[in-house]
Amino acid sequence: MLSNSLRNNSYAFLNYILKILSIYFILVNFLSLNLTNAVASNTIILSGGENLNNEIAKANAGDILLLPSEEYNGPIVIDKPLKLIGADSTVILGTGKGSVITISAPDVSVKKLKITGSGNALETMDSGIFIDKSGDRAIIEQNYIINNLFGVYLWGPND
Repeated sequence: MLSNSLRNNSYAFLNYILKILSIYFILVNFLSLNLTNAVASNTIILSGGENLNNEIAKANAGDILLLPSEEYNGPIVIDKPLKLIGADSTVILGTGKGSVITISAPDVSVKKLKITGSGNALETMDSGIFIDKSGDRAIIEQNYIINNLFGVYLWGPND
């Protein structure tokens, strides 16, 4: 009788330990996913007239740059995770050479912009938005991309 009772208690104890370990591993995985994807962000509202490349250089990873309805000169290079969001008539105007916007960082969003004026050289992949191999998880939405050799050119990002 004592051995059955001891055996039942041992199974109950092992069951209890397995439940605790399961909960522990679930929490560790959840927290690690959230911490690796968590990037502190600030919303920076530009007043107009700024050099967009300078503003991107000053921004921190994860920041949101809100652009007023105005024209910005390209080319623009986005080399860190951030969001670039325009107003209804925000324009990024290229010089007629190269790409207008180049994304060379993961987790970049470009939204609500009119993008125009890339070059016409096929060998350099001139485009309105050029996403290079490091541009994983780029989000390009609600843009008006016109008068470019290519609208959006994906050059090897994984996702």
